[in-house]
Amino acid sequence: MKDELTGGRQIVVAQDAGPKLGGKKGIILGPGATANQIRVLLDGSKGPLTLHARYVDLLKG
Repeated sequence: MKDELTGGRQIVVAQDAGPKLGGKKGIILGPGATANQIRVLLDGSKGPLTLHARYVDLLKG
C-alpha cells in the first residue's frame, strides 16, 4: 500500500473504477485484507467498502 494512503485522509475514487464509483469522494478508514486494498467510506454511503489502491487518489488540501 502507498505510504500516504493512511487512515483519515480524504480521497476521490479514480474514473477507472467505473461509472458508479468514479469521482466519488470519501475518507480512508484503514488498510484492507491485502497490501493493495484500502477500506474507505464514501460520502453518502451507509457502510465502508474495500477498493484497490490504484483506484484511490488523495484530495489536495
